[in-house]
Amino acid sequence: MKREMPVFWGCLFTHNYPFLMESIKTVLRYLSIGPVEIENVGCCPYPQLEVYDKDAQLALSARNLILAERRGNKLVVPCNGCFNTLNNAHNDLKDHRLRKKINSLLPDGMRYDGELEVIHLLDILNPKLPVIETLIKKPITIEVFGDAGLNLGVFSGDITIIVHGYSEYLPGNTLNAGELIVYGNSGDITGMGARGGKIFVMS
Repeated sequence: MKREMPVFWGCLFTHNYPFLMESIKTVLRYLSIGPVEIENVGCCPYPQLEVYDKDAQLALSARNLILAERRGNKLVVPCNGCFNTLNNAHNDLKDHRLRKKINSLLPDGMRYDGELEVIHLLDILNPKLPVIETLIKKPITIEVFGDAGLNLGVFSGDITIIVHGYSEYLPGNTLNAGELIVYGNSGDITGMGARGGKIFVMS
């Protein structure tokens, strides 16, 4: 049975990496999770905003959390930065007095009660790696600088691998690339600091 979960994509995925959005949606659907779009969300916001106005930062985060809470009780966040900002705000707003203060800054009809659970995408994928591996049709391992591997994902079509100055172009027809899934077993995938891993094509 498919369960639906709201996903907060943030600025990075929506503006710079739409292909990763599609890859993530595909993987979640294979895991019987229906990704739900959240309408009218804003920036997470950028963590440095707290230096200038901590209350404003929390109010902006609370607004996003409220919009997500209206779509489900668990929020999936793929971006590390967005996850840290939203999860920290969620934890800060467990304080009743602070939550009351921040709620007073929000538009009429918006109130955060702190019932939402904020989950990083990898917290969903990691326990499901054995399941994901059974769905792989064409495993492909690419070596970069000897024994250093690259974790990468593309939804479909051709891929260009670029990491630490190394690049290689792989036409989609040579890979028979259909829907490509991504997961990493170590390192910071989103920060291009991944070590080890494989590229998996799932047709």
